[in-house]
Amino acid sequence: MFVEFSKSSYTLSEGTFVVDPRYKVLSFIGSGTQGLICAAHNTCAVPPEPVDVAVKKFPNAVDEVVACKRMLREVRMMRHFQHENLLSLRDIMFPPSSNVLLWRDVYLVSGPPAGDSVGPNPDLNLAPPHPAPSSAPLQP
Repeated sequence: MFVEFSKSSYTLSEGTFVVDPRYKVLSFIGSGTQGLICAAHNTCAVPPEPVDVAVKKFPNAVDEVVACKRMLREVRMMRHFQHENLLSLRDIMFPPSSNVLLWRDVYLVSGPPAGDSVGPNPDLNLAPPHPAPSSAPLQP
């Protein structure tokens, strides 16, 4: 009655990623308030689709209304991003079962970040736009 989708499970020190078989999880990138991010390799990529991708896991995304709204907001924004310095949405993975009662985590796949996978693009100028304040006393 319910459809089961094949998944591959990867256990990292920060958590377990259960992804589609086309993705091979390589390493943990980081975590935030909404979830965990890992680097993965898309084994079925067809150019110009990126081979190296980032997979974001939203744990228990459908259990709480606030978490679900945050995830949906991010999906709506990411699907419109088409810039080299922004992550655009490439794929949303199906849950492991079509049984709604078994849905827990949601996985979003985005293109590789600009630069390396663990930091900002070194070509970006992140200097402050204003000069530093001086330590001279103010005159009345």
